[in-house]
Amino acid sequence: MLLAERSVTRASARLGLTQPAVSNALARLRVALDDPLLVRAANGMAPTPRALDLAAPLRDALERVNHVVSGPGRFEPSTARRTFTLAATDYVQFVLLGPLAKRLEADAPGVSLRVLPVHSWFPWPALQSGAVDLTVGGVQVAPRGLHRRTLFRDWVVCIVRGDHPVARGTWNLDKYLSLTHVEALPIEGLGLADEVLAELGRARRCVVTVSQFLVAPFVVPHTDHCFTLAERIARPLADLVPVRVLPIPFDMPEITVWSFWHERVHDDPAHRWLRSALADVASALPDLGKSPCRRRSR
Repeated sequence: MLLAERSVTRASARLGLTQPAVSNALARLRVALDDPLLVRAANGMAPTPRALDLAAPLRDALERVNHVVSGPGRFEPSTARRTFTLAATDYVQFVLLGPLAKRLEADAPGVSLRVLPVHSWFPWPALQSGAVDLTVGGVQVAPRGLHRRTLFRDWVVCIVRGDHPVARGTWNLDKYLSLTHVEALPIEGLGLADEVLAELGRARRCVVTVSQFLVAPFVVPHTDHCFTLAERIARPLADLVPVRVLPIPFDMPEITVWSFWHERVHDDPAHRWLRSALADVASALPDLGKSPCRRRSR
């Protein structure tokens, strides 16, 4: 305050102390720092070179102390420098990562994303430890202590190569089951289509199983295989590879994708901004419409 005001009288008024108290503090500082710090001049007190050298570091240090004491403040995305870590399957990355990167490029150019794949299981311990900020996926059961938010919904369809004879004429469950299938299982367990078919007392024959959703569609054009997948992957890929999108010929639940985060970051302003940006991007996804095969919710 003495450096800012360059006057014992003005500094004491702003500090709420008496002038003798501030004068005594200045005397102790002169001894501690072995420098006069402020000397009398025509218009008050002039700082010594040592005092001027101290000004900027002191200001920065006091700002850091104030941040620690007052707690987290506002998050300014336009000036922030921070890296967020997300964990998601390649399906979720395909749907959301492009629009999210565009949002960050426009609103938070100093913010970086580190995106980790989800293989075998969801990284719940990494959320708890802070190694991951957000996990995004369609898993329905999560550990206690986590929050979740619905991001988007999707429907199940299937694809075959563009000139596949099965695409002509009646398309039904028997035709679907007569085909050989490609399956993508990034997470351990049974695929959703196989779960539903098992409830119907039916089964399909999977001849190729991969761990990534975005690999399987590129197998289809070279084979007679069928691949069952989310429509938000199928439609864009149908513009890139010679496949035909068909409705799923039996009653399937819709797909719901959530974001998950830990309680300890729930009130963090930066984390709230990231969650909001992700939700905004998801809400702007194209509407896929409805289909008679899309009735159940799960």
